[in-house]
Amino acid sequence: MSFLQGENITLRALEPDDAVAVWRMECDSDQWLLNGISAPYSLQNIMAYIAGYDADPYRAGQIRLLAVTNDDGAPVGLIDLYEMSAVNHTAYIGIYVSPEYRRHGFAVEMLALIENYGRTVLKLRSLAARVSSANIASRNLFEGAGYRLCGTLKDWLLTPDGQNDMSVMQKILL
Repeated sequence: MSFLQGENITLRALEPDDAVAVWRMECDSDQWLLNGISAPYSLQNIMAYIAGYDADPYRAGQIRLLAVTNDDGAPVGLIDLYEMSAVNHTAYIGIYVSPEYRRHGFAVEMLALIENYGRTVLKLRSLAARVSSANIASRNLFEGAGYRLCGTLKDWLLTPDGQNDMSVMQKILL
């Protein structure tokens, strides 16, 4: 078994055939306000990103992987390492699971796989996540995986319901 393959899912690079599935995930407007996104990506944006994929995450400053089920290859979600620092061996992490796959343990497995990849291949020593105070599921995911609150940006996100704090959560890998 590959270190990017878990019991139920595999994390892999994006392929041209994934463009529509990725576009649908990126256009989930319910997540925009929780993640600081203010406009949808076009399908052309996604196709250009996939076509320009740089397999060196440190050179690119990021890596985005698609999580697919091991049984039928269905796309479950996306996981990213971004703002990667080759000097400090740190990165931020972002995760998205499609609504129909939530509450099945896929996010926990995705997180464990990317942490192992970050630790063993990329030699990352620390990961951090920015999580809206309104995103309880995400906070619970990261807390359950050993991430600790290390800072709060007060009233950082503006939403139709008011302002939300942004929590910065960190996990030391090495």
